[in-house]
Amino acid sequence: MSIKKSEKIDWKEAEVILTKEEIAESIKKLHGWRLKGTTIEKTFKFNNFEQAINFIIKVAYIASVENHHPDILLWNINNVKLMITTFCTGALSKLDFILASKIDQI
Repeated sequence: MSIKKSEKIDWKEAEVILTKEEIAESIKKLHGWRLKGTTIEKTFKFNNFEQAINFIIKVAYIASVENHHPDILLWNINNVKLMITTFCTGALSKLDFILASKIDQI
């Protein structure tokens, strides 16, 4: 898998908390993600355990390249839930939506 690394991550972007309006506009551009408190989340269902784990590995790779990591929950063998926030601020930033967009490309 080849994921292009973002231009150099500007961690100042992470410090800029998005407004409710910016969040609403950004989430419209994603597919199936929803806002829950200070995170965006999406649940994925796969045919089997192996597919779920392979997806998690791809997410981990993207997260490592981006140096921005989601919480990942695997349950009932084939369900994966991703929860993304900017941990250093406890709120949503532009980086969260960039990561979600890249995950949607898997």
